[in-house]
Amino acid sequence: MNETGEGRQISSDPSFEELAGLLAALERTPQTSRKVVLVAEFLRELPAESLLLAARALSGLLLPLGSSQKLKVGWRLIVDSLRALPIRQEGWIEAYRETGDMGSTVAAMLEEARYVPEPPPLSLVEVHQRLAEVIAAGGKDSRSGKRILLEKLWRRLSSIEIKFLIRLFSGDLRVGLKEGLVEAGVAGAFEVPLAQVRHANLLRSDIGEVALMAQAGTLAEASLELLHPCRLMLAELVVSAAVPFALGPHRFLAEDKYDGIRAQVHRQGEEVRVFSRNLEEIGLQFPEILAAARALPGEWILDGEIVAFGGEIQPFFLLQQRLHRVNPEAMLIEAPVAYFAFDLLFQDGESLLHLPLEERRQRLEALPLHHPFLLGRQVPVSTEEETEAAFRSARERGTEGLVLKEPASPYQPGHRGKQWLKLKKELTTLDCLVVAVEWGNGKRAGLLSDYTFAVHGEDGGLLTIGKAYNGLTDRELKEMTAWFLAHKTRDLGWQLEVEPKIVVEVAFNSIQESARHSSGYALRFPRIKGIRWEKSPEEIDSLEVVRRIYVEEVKSR
Repeated sequence: MNETGEGRQISSDPSFEELAGLLAALERTPQTSRKVVLVAEFLRELPAESLLLAARALSGLLLPLGSSQKLKVGWRLIVDSLRALPIRQEGWIEAYRETGDMGSTVAAMLEEARYVPEPPPLSLVEVHQRLAEVIAAGGKDSRSGKRILLEKLWRRLSSIEIKFLIRLFSGDLRVGLKEGLVEAGVAGAFEVPLAQVRHANLLRSDIGEVALMAQAGTLAEASLELLHPCRLMLAELVVSAAVPFALGPHRFLAEDKYDGIRAQVHRQGEEVRVFSRNLEEIGLQFPEILAAARALPGEWILDGEIVAFGGEIQPFFLLQQRLHRVNPEAMLIEAPVAYFAFDLLFQDGESLLHLPLEERRQRLEALPLHHPFLLGRQVPVSTEEETEAAFRSARERGTEGLVLKEPASPYQPGHRGKQWLKLKKELTTLDCLVVAVEWGNGKRAGLLSDYTFAVHGEDGGLLTIGKAYNGLTDRELKEMTAWFLAHKTRDLGWQLEVEPKIVVEVAFNSIQESARHSSGYALRFPRIKGIRWEKSPEEIDSLEVVRRIYVEEVKSR
């Protein structure tokens, strides 16, 4: 493409370099409306297979959400495979720190070396065919096989193609193009209503398939599909039982809010698939759920929560031990789980999304669920007092709190609003000392943005208890980066150990035992509420305080 991304005729089967050229043009284009026009122009004339892949790629995806295929290409493998190219090795870390973007760093080094790829250029479809070979590479020497395949692929790509393919591996194109703009581009390309595109994408969770439907004029036929995830309906947070009743009396169905993994379970025939909140397939990590689902009658989609459960609800860290295990069966006894079902979205050929919650609940209760499938607890509440009582009862059962739901609410995939309200109350905060910081990436490139913090141990030493990367403003991060660089005690490349002088107030959801940190504990979902400039290092909290909060939390379950 030319400097504006215009004026070049797109071939029927576009090269990968044409896609990279579009992404480069989008990166240079600040106006959102112009980005949408460029996307629409690119997509409009593509054949079906290229359209499917291009729409996904523009959303930062190499594989569709919920895909059972896994690329399994990490940063170390990418770096090792790139050594086949004429990239200077010295200064690699410094250059990456400056950009916070491996794709740009590699592209700049290749241009410096006047790199020329091997001909002929690859089409978009051919690049995906090569990636399919990388996915298929398995067995004992799979890493070596993947590295060789990647080396061959890099040699066929130009510097700009390599830049954006590396970004696609991370899922962050950094061109200011979110999925919503790709949806608008699809609508513009095929002259269909944007609302129709968005609705179809919420149901199908695959912008590539939605683009094909828009091209074929079949968007109105979009519906839930078994074994393919849809977006989850979400709840708005409230921290007081008074808020839902501020405008007067109201009736809600109060459901326990579990501290687990939100998951959809799909059953069609003998095939069962389980999808997490971010639509990743996780069924292989929970073989007992797969087996129990196959034993249930009918075809259906459940919405619920996977929870560590051994007769009663257990801490979340036990559930974490089940994730990403090569052999999850070994953990069935050590870390048992239950699936608490709280919604039924599809049953025996019929979508139930449009039905009111009360009717969906009745159908759910009629299913012959058995362990590890359990029915999520639900009680009606009509006043602040009833809600407070239900909240206390839920906490005593080991949950995070309640989700208050409108009895008449339909299930709206991807929607967050006042029809569902989650009520949970923040624990106390801890004052901690920052002991190490890490370089950020993306928008935080060149900033020390990930803080590891500690509390006082019994002997007066410092014991780490967590790491947080959110809570501070960009201005604060810039100021703190300068301070930490001036007060580093050890430079480990990606991480700096620093003088323990900065006190931060840290909020969190819960405390769990953990061997990851020297304190023996870890904060769950920590976030920095602020820097406590007025406090000295001697005033931070101690391990004794952490233990007390932990014990009190366990007792409240």
